Amino acid sequence: MQTGPLIIRRPNQYPDRIRRYRVYVDGSLVGTLKAREELALNLPTGEHEIVARIDWCGSNTLRVNIRAEEATEIEVSSNAMKGAGFLALYYVTFGHSKYLTLRLASRGFSVFSTDTGARQVRAAADRGGGCTSPAVERRACSAPAARRTLSYPTMATDPHVETSFDGETSIEFPAEGVTTSVTLTKVGPALYRLDSVPLMVESVKFRDIVEADDMDGKKLRFRRVVQESNWRVFDFLLSKEDRDSEKIDRVLRRVERIGGHWERVLGGYLLICLPPEVDWNPTADVVG
Repeated sequence: MQTGPLIIRRPNQYPDRIRRYRVYVDGSLVGTLKAREELALNLPTGEHEIVARIDWCGSNTLRVNIRAEEATEIEVSSNAMKGAGFLALYYVTFGHSKYLTLRLASRGFSVFSTDTGARQVRAAADRGGGCTSPAVERRACSAPAARRTLSYPTMATDPHVETSFDGETSIEFPAEGVTTSVTLTKVGPALYRLDSVPLMVESVKFRDIVEADDMDGKKLRFRRVVQESNWRVFDFLLSKEDRDSEKIDRVLRRVERIGGHWERVLGGYLLICLPPEVDWNPTADVVG
């Protein structure tokens, strides 16, 4: 019988960092993974189903085709830090089957990485300003902040999650079971640039150019990423004291001066996006 290698990696994430994920192949437990560990298996060639679990929570079922002549590499990561508290609650209750994500490593899957700061978290923290506090505030140096009202995800029996912000365009991501809304710029026939960070989505990132089908003039359906932006994304959980501090204001002013983008959502998360030509890591300035 011919066999081929399967390599499963787990990144270094804050959620579950001292606990193991259980890995199943075709329904059988084949091993466990700690943070920053790798599990190497030899499986019979052909199609197999991979699932990861922790406690009552699990992942999507990933179908892979094992070949004798090449290694198949996949990654398993937690979705627990994708957003603010209501999303964390969603992933351990109604969304327990989506608490973990399995993806082929060759798809360029973004993982949380505290040492590089290249993380993609769909949240940021509210910034007041003398008016009613918004659920979401986004700002880039080229545009004023927009204040939006957050529609909480549906958590009924339908596993599809939907978020929307006033004045933005909804995009459906069928493979992820998510519909979210973003600020878009149309750059060509069926081509759009994402000018805000899409919530709860792993397929795309800030400033990517995507191809999408116009469903009804009000909603798009994602097809593929045409051009990756390569912007770096940093996220921080701010204390109550830091949220309106002069220290954070200085950081945000610097982000705007160098052509970056920042977002704050729901009172505690700060998201900073920097273009690839900017050689600055804001971590020390935010947490120092």
